[in-house]
Order: sequence, then C-alpha cells, then structure tokens
Amino acid sequence: MARNSFGAPTASTKKRVAAASAAELDRIAERMLSAKTLREVFATKTKAAPKQR
Repeated sequence: MARNSFGAPTASTKKRVAAASAAELDRIAERMLSAKTLREVFATKTKAAPKQR
C-alpha cells in the first residue's frame, strides 16, 4: 500500500518501520489511510485541536 501511494521507501523508512513497536505500527497504518505524504505518516506530533472558548 505504501509503495503504491508514496513510492519506494528509503532505507531509513524501512529501518524505522522494522524498529517500530506494535502500537507505533498501528498508528502508522492509521495515518497511511489519510496521509498525502510519508512525512505525514511518520509525523511524531499531531496537530492539537483548537481550543474551545
């Protein structure tokens, strides 16, 4: 799926996936469904929801 959406992964991307925990792999898989770039897939911080007033 990732290759079809984002092209062939780099060596560093392969290492990151290989070293990921089960929880991290779940987050990566969820992000792949809506991400437009690999940078979005592997983002470590997510945007916080705007504060309600």
